[in-house]
Amino acid sequence: MGCRRSMPLKAERRMRSMQLILLALFPAQVLARQGVVLTRSGHTYQGYIRIQPHAVAVVNAAAGLHMHLPQSSLAAVLFQPDPVAPPLAGTSELEWGALPAPWRSDVVGGMHQPGQVKVFGGFFTVWGFGSQATADQEAFHFVHKPAGPRSDLVARLAVIRSAEPPALAGLMMRAGLSSRAACVFAGVTAGRMAVVGWREVEGADLHQAGGVRVPNPCWLRLRRQDNLFVAFTSINGRQWKLLHTGRVDLADTIQAGLAVVGTRPERQSVVGFDQVREAPRLWTSPMLPRVQLISGSTIVGLIDRVDDQAVYFLGSPPREPVATRLVAQIQFDWPRRFSPRRPGQTGVLLRTGQFVEGTFRGLEQGSVRISSVLLGPQQFDAEGEVAAILLRGATATPAPVAVRTLDGSTWLGRIEALGDGEVLVQEAALGMCRVPAYELAELRWPD
Repeated sequence: MGCRRSMPLKAERRMRSMQLILLALFPAQVLARQGVVLTRSGHTYQGYIRIQPHAVAVVNAAAGLHMHLPQSSLAAVLFQPDPVAPPLAGTSELEWGALPAPWRSDVVGGMHQPGQVKVFGGFFTVWGFGSQATADQEAFHFVHKPAGPRSDLVARLAVIRSAEPPALAGLMMRAGLSSRAACVFAGVTAGRMAVVGWREVEGADLHQAGGVRVPNPCWLRLRRQDNLFVAFTSINGRQWKLLHTGRVDLADTIQAGLAVVGTRPERQSVVGFDQVREAPRLWTSPMLPRVQLISGSTIVGLIDRVDDQAVYFLGSPPREPVATRLVAQIQFDWPRRFSPRRPGQTGVLLRTGQFVEGTFRGLEQGSVRISSVLLGPQQFDAEGEVAAILLRGATATPAPVAVRTLDGSTWLGRIEALGDGEVLVQEAALGMCRVPAYELAELRWPD
């Protein structure tokens, strides 16, 4: 049965044209988002919404709506999850075959035929020839980017096709593109065996360990902290199994990325990777950390580190640091039935349900440190072991939710003003906060 259109094609096109004309009346730098506006008088308006100084504008060409509503008349603004706005000037979707910067594609060592890589929708398809990775001088195809002394490289190996079972594909970090450079490799053979290889210094022999069978597809992870390297595999990208750990002498700046290694110069391997990420620290657990303030507000985001001064976030651009003295809890995987034995109790709650009481000393490089009166200094893995860190009790009565953002953060307090594409929120602990319109999920004004 065919689809029946709700209106003639020409009429729909006219409606869309009118929508674009009305949107063009507003400043180009202010994003339009689809959503619903509720007013204090009980009216509801649905359409494209723009945050403007001291007001919101609503456009709905199909309903003949073009409203300018002052902030004083608003009860709530609810946005749809996905922003709707014209693309920024100079931006475009990656074309098939384009490799996003700063990624590069190179051949390491001598090969009769060079490989190639194509990218579409975040899926890397790599064609590679070359010799065994266990040879003294490798020859393979390498898709790579610069990385620093702290690097966390993750990818899902979606498919590996080769007529030779020993052919390899996986993650690599190496000192450079020389065929005998110091390097670490964590990969999978076409026969579905996980392999870890490494060369400790330039020109040394290449060592190999592994032999663990893995499913198809599977996840791979390679972490670097200075000269310490750890390799993992996973079936879901959240729970990780250790493959190998060791030390390799590398400079601060290295090349990290995807390697495809054949077994014979004339035999081609075709490998598909997706979910490819590299950063000083990646978070792969299903729940992002939630920083709960003493005021009751919650900030959701990746945490780089926490010390006695502030909580520092990862991201592009990263959130502003939050003073540690304003933080009540940091939740990683909060269990439903846990409650502190007494108000203001401090320590670390583990995913097993065990609570280790103590004084929080910091979070860095994925490790949580506390000082326990009974057990002394203790250290826990933030991603694998810790459910929550309790720093102090809440000191303020939570205010009504003023702003909720797309990442799940909630800002309690009051909305002071609507700016040009942003909202100014007076938060009880942080003071005045600016929230960009493209991050907004919900705005509410108290009765």
